Amino acid sequence: MTRQLIVAVIFASLSVGIVSGQKTDPRPQIPDTFRSADAITRNDATSIGNLKWFEVFKDEELQQLVRTAMLQNYDLRAAVARINAARANLGLARSEQFPQIYGSADLTTTRNSQNGQLGQLSSLTGGGGARSVGSFFLNLLSFELDVWGRVRAQKKAAREQLRASEEDRKAVLGVER
Repeated sequence: MTRQLIVAVIFASLSVGIVSGQKTDPRPQIPDTFRSADAITRNDATSIGNLKWFEVFKDEELQQLVRTAMLQNYDLRAAVARINAARANLGLARSEQFPQIYGSADLTTTRNSQNGQLGQLSSLTGGGGARSVGSFFLNLLSFELDVWGRVRAQKKAAREQLRASEEDRKAVLGVER
């Protein structure tokens, strides 16, 4: 009886994990036309809302001041730094799906003082009093099977964080989305 219960619990937990890791598409339905398709609302290419800022304001000095402000904008620099950090996090999240190779090395050198008791003894014997100890460690291969979708979910979250950071930069610039 207990063996059947254990098998049932294991089977239920495996099936729940597989179902929860499947992709879902939460995108809403987007209408075919924006606002209405009446004859009243027509797409006019000469609308001021469709023009870029530098096409509206033709003053060269004003354009230069705006360009300087964009180049020296601390909020924009912070947004670009967040984008770079999000790109790095996405690269780290992607690397989790591949086998990992780890290695490390260590070298420790000790020297005895010439003014101490052992320093005088080592100078009499002709030794320099230096001692080196080294170690090397190599873990050839480490790989995690993504049974529950943890690595996949981390990669998706990192990609969405990158997109959000890019949209933040666009918001700081005031660029059309």
